[in-house]
Amino acid sequence: AFVVEHHDAYPRPASERQIADLLRWARSQPSMKVHPAVVVKGSGLIASMPVAKGTPLIGVMGQHFLSEDGGGEDCQRLLAAAPGAEQWPLRLALRLIEESRAEASPFAEYVKSLEERHGSALLWSVNQAGELMYLPVFEQLKSELYDLRAFHQQHLEGRDFAGAPVDLKTFASFVAIAWAGGIEVEPGRRALLPLLGLVGPPEGPAAGEIVLGGRVPPPSCELGVEPGGATGGVAFLAAARDVAAGEALTRDVGLGPDELLLRHGLPTRNNAKDNVATITRVNKDDMLRWQLNAFKRTLGVKPAPATGDIVVRSYVRRGKKLKEAIDERLLFCTRVLSCEKEDEFAGGAAWLRGSDDAEVQGLGGLTPDLRRRCLTALKDAVGSTREAFQSTKEQDIEFITKLSGHRQVAAAFRLEKKRILDDVLVLLERISDREVERRAIKKQAAETGT
Repeated sequence: AFVVEHHDAYPRPASERQIADLLRWARSQPSMKVHPAVVVKGSGLIASMPVAKGTPLIGVMGQHFLSEDGGGEDCQRLLAAAPGAEQWPLRLALRLIEESRAEASPFAEYVKSLEERHGSALLWSVNQAGELMYLPVFEQLKSELYDLRAFHQQHLEGRDFAGAPVDLKTFASFVAIAWAGGIEVEPGRRALLPLLGLVGPPEGPAAGEIVLGGRVPPPSCELGVEPGGATGGVAFLAAARDVAAGEALTRDVGLGPDELLLRHGLPTRNNAKDNVATITRVNKDDMLRWQLNAFKRTLGVKPAPATGDIVVRSYVRRGKKLKEAIDERLLFCTRVLSCEKEDEFAGGAAWLRGSDDAEVQGLGGLTPDLRRRCLTALKDAVGSTREAFQSTKEQDIEFITKLSGHRQVAAAFRLEKKRILDDVLVLLERISDREVERRAIKKQAAETGT
């Protein structure tokens, strides 16, 4: 599935001169507005002076939206071959290729400003992606690449498009740009927006500090889009807070850490949306009949015909309480498997015979022995997920200081997953300690008669 074979295929952003040329062009356009404070630094935009919260910084009218529809007859034919809602990056990439090869495109300056090699994981090698050591993201990446490769093979391979052939790596590069930069300008319709596309997640300008343990700064801007109208809509960027002179222009792109890695090739830290996937695997022969029925009815899972295994996918994340940190599917598994009799499964009626939206009540209602069993099972599940990584936290920290490019990002990504698992294990230990304290207090009360 992977398009890039070499380990040294690191991102190559646009130069400061390319971005400066784009900014000058944008300021010359009647349908684009740029605040005087917006200037270029490196491959991004910064504020050259203090900017108050709410100040409009960039505005782009609809005629400058490079959208996933439109294009010439040949492009329209290819767009029709990718009609799926999730195939919008392919459609945007086709439009971008067409504009990049047009003799007189209104997007010529924008195309010149695009990075030579994007950081998206679509352009990582298989070994670089393998260093994530995290199967859910690796599998999602592989699926995206298979779709990209299949479309290219069926519709582009061996044919000219916009006057020339499109090889697989070129197509993947344009898809990576589209996947990272596509903005929903109205429901179900995305576009690439010149200049505004340079204002990305705060993890971008701060990537060097984040991989070394630094914090993620809050986004400095917010993006708004007003669809429709005679001009085709308008997109505008405004200061989300007071912005200091020299501060990078960034915005919340609405992606979780896994998607941020896939689309932008960026790590993050202490993100509230971050979680770690877990897998519970149990054979039907090791389950009681009522346990098997509970899994089938409540979780909608059945034993695999060949192996008899039941696999339940869930997740854990940081939280102050058990119900915040442990996904209800994992809680359900541990409650069911810790009970020998259905009668012991306190709260089971809510899951087995109640409404679909019944809330999990943590470990409430279970006897002390069953709570201990559940906590032990949860610690084992989180611990085994932690052990599945092929490196230690200490090794990752050392790797980060010695590596660069995608390999450094991969090490930072997996390190953050391990930190989440460790935080969950600390929470489970704290809950276990409280259980011990409760038992000791009850025992002392029983002995003293108080």
